Amino acid sequence: MAPLGVLLAVLFLSAAAEEKKLFASTLTSDDQLLAARVLGHAFRDLNATAPFAVFYTEEISGESLETLETEGIKTIRVDRVHSPGDASTTQYQIRMWSHTEYAAIVHFDLDALPLEDVSELFRCGAFCAYVRHSDKFNCGVFVLRPDQRVYKDLLSKIGDLDSYDGSDQGFLNSYFADLKLAPMFDGNASRDQATARLLRLPAEYNFDVGVYYLEGRMLITPRILRFALGPLKPWRWWTMPFLDLSYKWNDFRASHIERYKLPYLTKWQWIVQLCFFSIPSLLKRYVIYRRGDTLRRPTYVGDDYRRLGFGLLALSLLVAFLSTPAQLYPSMAWLLFGLKTLYYDMSLVQAYSIGFIQRSVTKFEQLKFLLVAVPLALVLWFLVYAISPPHPRFVVALVGTVLWLWLLSVRNHRMFTYYEYGKREIRYRQVERVLSNRKYED
Repeated sequence: MAPLGVLLAVLFLSAAAEEKKLFASTLTSDDQLLAARVLGHAFRDLNATAPFAVFYTEEISGESLETLETEGIKTIRVDRVHSPGDASTTQYQIRMWSHTEYAAIVHFDLDALPLEDVSELFRCGAFCAYVRHSDKFNCGVFVLRPDQRVYKDLLSKIGDLDSYDGSDQGFLNSYFADLKLAPMFDGNASRDQATARLLRLPAEYNFDVGVYYLEGRMLITPRILRFALGPLKPWRWWTMPFLDLSYKWNDFRASHIERYKLPYLTKWQWIVQLCFFSIPSLLKRYVIYRRGDTLRRPTYVGDDYRRLGFGLLALSLLVAFLSTPAQLYPSMAWLLFGLKTLYYDMSLVQAYSIGFIQRSVTKFEQLKFLLVAVPLALVLWFLVYAISPPHPRFVVALVGTVLWLWLLSVRNHRMFTYYEYGKREIRYRQVERVLSNRKYED
């Protein structure tokens, strides 16, 4: 009976060890909450064999933690580790080595998106990461086996080892400097490679979208996507429709998070939006008040009309872009952005016309402007959505946007808004100026 008892104990401990594996990410700001939620839903949809948890720092609010726990995402508090040599440098990922209640942890950055179950990564070595074209590895996805000895050694090396970027990634590159010489992890192998100290991950486990767009998808089928192109993160509304891979990320978002409840447009943000809508109207009324109700014949403003359209439209686009919440659902955000752009632009044109050209833009002229701007924008939007290949979609979106902006800023502003008589008035003013200059020279 004794051997049978030992066997049962071993089986029980093995089953417990299987349960103590973890997919994880780190949350250091409430602004990253949406990304953490989508990543958690992605693992759930892929039927991952291990749970997903979020290591969070002290900056995270109780409301954010409650949201994560409501959606079935475990939260684990970690404290930052301050470097004694540089008070501004903090690290937190090394704290995961202290969580020895887990046999293995696969850590994902919040800009990563698994496309299929990658539970085979738990068979990797004590530390595994993807080494890029340089001799540095990337910590966007890495595997670790918690160990108190390694954890204490990591703490003791802080301040002594260099960090090329001042973050965990630079420090871990110095600590695991031999990773670039380690063998490659084979996810298809049946044998367990957990006894290896260091293993390199193949590119398919940390596939940068930049490589994807450079035809890298023709060589490798990605299993984990990384949206590491600087500010081009999929949760920012303006990445769609320009980056088609943002659709994959937003598919997970749309299937789990109610888009029509505007969860990221708070009451304060609604007040801010209303203020931004009221500012152009107040500006126009102020100009009318300063000028009075009596407007004279339009005055000639030289060649400035060639730049006015672009300048006013650029200002409208900038204000509308900066005032639109970054994480609003893309379709809502683009609608809000478009409405604000047109409203700001028409208000600025009206204010300029009254203040400098000394005439008011009529309702009919504004209607003609909208009849050109809105249908063209809708045609461009549906055309881009109808294109599936990524490169043609990006080119059509970019070229179409440039042409739309040129049409609005140069032609329509000049023809429909600034002058009552359109091109003939402009030409008349130009001829009038030339004749005046000749008369002065004579």
